[in-house]
Amino acid sequence: MRTASGSACHVSWVYTPLLSMQEPTLLGVGIDLTSRKRMETRLSWLSDHDPLTGLANRARFSLELTVAIETAKRYRRTGAFLLLDLDHFRAYNQSVGHAAGDLLLTAVAQALRRAARSADLVARFGADEFGILLREVGAEEVAGVARKFGKILREELRLPASDGVTNRLSASMGLVIFPRNADTCDAAFTAANHALSAARARGHGTLHVYSENDGSTKLVQDDVYWRNRVEQALIYDRFVLHYQPILHLESNAVTHYEALVRMVEVDGSLVSPGQFIPPCEQTSLIHSLDYLVLEKAVSLMAALPAERQALRFSVNVSARTLEHEEFLGTVRQVLEDHGVAPERLILELTETSAIGNIAATRQVMQGLRALGCSLALDDFGVGFSSLVYLKELPVDYVKVDGTFVRELNENKGDQILVRSVRDIAHAYGTKLVAEFVESVELLEIVREYGVDYAQGYEIGRPVPAETLFPELPTRTEGRFRTV
Repeated sequence: MRTASGSACHVSWVYTPLLSMQEPTLLGVGIDLTSRKRMETRLSWLSDHDPLTGLANRARFSLELTVAIETAKRYRRTGAFLLLDLDHFRAYNQSVGHAAGDLLLTAVAQALRRAARSADLVARFGADEFGILLREVGAEEVAGVARKFGKILREELRLPASDGVTNRLSASMGLVIFPRNADTCDAAFTAANHALSAARARGHGTLHVYSENDGSTKLVQDDVYWRNRVEQALIYDRFVLHYQPILHLESNAVTHYEALVRMVEVDGSLVSPGQFIPPCEQTSLIHSLDYLVLEKAVSLMAALPAERQALRFSVNVSARTLEHEEFLGTVRQVLEDHGVAPERLILELTETSAIGNIAATRQVMQGLRALGCSLALDDFGVGFSSLVYLKELPVDYVKVDGTFVRELNENKGDQILVRSVRDIAHAYGTKLVAEFVESVELLEIVREYGVDYAQGYEIGRPVPAETLFPELPTRTEGRFRTV
């Protein structure tokens, strides 16, 4: 029915005969179902659409992708699945607020729709991840079609920075051609995710096309393998810490130890962190791993006898964990639970290149220093950003990267760099630690150069706590006093 204003009404009529009337009579009762019909229509639409952008959702996309793959196989055609992820969206969302982030996602959806052909399907899978189904596109032209989506984002959309500078929006993209490299919906999603991870590893704003023989995607598959291994090891607590001494060169005393994590295999063998930590740094698994190492190290500190309470311990923390909103509170709580003085804990920032928001990182580090913890900057000198971090971040120690120490006895360039880093660190009131000191000659050189601390096999190898503190008394170990 139509109302006086012209809008549609859905009415269900129920008729009942009135037998008591002298003439045949029907009583009609109309039930207005307009609101219910609207709700049903809305629920039906929401079942396969993203409510924010109006794009198809993952469920709808999966159905369409399945049909497209089957059609391509039947008629011997090719299509493609493009998985697209916005770069730096998380940091942008945190800095400007979720309302502005939603506006950006809506603008991205509109831009992708404009770039898509009429036969293509654009979907939003959640957060800042989008999928595009490219039906009946040739394998030789698919990469060019995919790059068109990245180009329209860069040229039409901008990210306003806090300092007023306008930044271009970019996206990392993974592409899989079906049915050549994926003959089912699940296989296509798996391959697209591998390709997207490979694109992220190459740098922001890049496109990677999946190939079964591609070394990049093989590396991503290895990353997935190690992440699964870490998840299992976390569940069954198969991580142990080894401790490597750090020598104070002026007093010739070991004043603190660095805690280094190892994964324990089912057969009891150990896996080095270089194999399982890099894949974890790409996901939230690194938070769980960092918190586990912190808990184990502080627990050992609490167990040491009174004569060992002067010892300090250095714990590695990734940039992702340091930026985690709960990190400062977790450190405070762990120290309080074990009754350990914050002054005994040194938090060592690793993979500084992953710092997304230096202002937020500085704020967290200032909070840690206010708590009483010390801070160290690892791998100093590897990149030009090291000087920026030393200036901007409140650190107590910098560790000159071992690649500049290994050949210090014969490489003039390394000698110049180490002396320069020493002068810069001391100018900022920061102590310098030389890593990879693996001979008496190197130990004497860094001592002569005025380096404050040395770490390496010449000082001591990483060993389990039970080896280092078998009965937890104060002992003299080798040539170096332990205080």
